[in-house]
Amino acid sequence: MSTQNSENPSTNRRSFLGFLGATFLSLTALVMGFAGSLYSILPAFSKSKKDTLWQNLTPLDKLPNGISKHSLTINAQTGWANSQTEKIVWVVKENQSLNVFSAVCPHQGCIVNQQANEFICHCHMSKWKMDGVKSQGPTPRDLDKLDHRINNNNLEINYQNFKIGVSEKTPLA
Repeated sequence: MSTQNSENPSTNRRSFLGFLGATFLSLTALVMGFAGSLYSILPAFSKSKKDTLWQNLTPLDKLPNGISKHSLTINAQTGWANSQTEKIVWVVKENQSLNVFSAVCPHQGCIVNQQANEFICHCHMSKWKMDGVKSQGPTPRDLDKLDHRINNNNLEINYQNFKIGVSEKTPLA
């Protein structure tokens, strides 16, 4: 007697093709999931160069004595997104002394302006002396002084944002 295979050859073929399709879809999902995860977490591990924080502001020989207003463009990268914002700073030059202040009011973030030989925020009438020290108003602290350096006869600054409404100068990340 001969034994015959009770299974139909087309059923075996369908099972094999189903298994092959499921395997292909599983491998595709695995590769795409890995690539998506890598894409989303890679910016967290990228190295930022500390020297790129310094922005060229102006040549020293073009900097007048007294108070001068300057604007600069800050390039920021958040994850994969690049953005540019314009920031305003105040530079106070008196003989050999040089100070750079953020034009953001430490009280509520309004723009600080100059009036005579002092700084003033017209939002709540806070005032600061030329050296950035608070003289009147509801502002909780002095003007935020920015780090600066002189490189090849150019004034460079390290612009930072600070927490507003608090008495301590706290840099934001």
